[in-house]
Amino acid sequence: MDSRLLKQLLVDVESGDVSVDEALDKLRWQPTEAISDFARLDHHRGLRQGMPEFVYAEGKTPEQVATIVASMVERTGKALASRISEA
Repeated sequence: MDSRLLKQLLVDVESGDVSVDEALDKLRWQPTEAISDFARLDHHRGLRQGMPEFVYAEGKTPEQVATIVASMVERTGKALASRISEA
């Protein structure tokens, strides 16, 4: 979640397009997520730090990177990775 998404959610609640209960459901998921034993994602980092979480891919398998990136995109709509190998 970043400030843009949070602001939009609040606007949607104010306009009546989203109920308070629906908004709570959207905010209920944990700000961190364990991905097996190889990663712990901080989905609220962008909201707290102004810089979103990114994947440090060095030392991870392509499958691990793909799993992490998929989770990030599912929660925030974007993902950033560094040190990706050609594999």
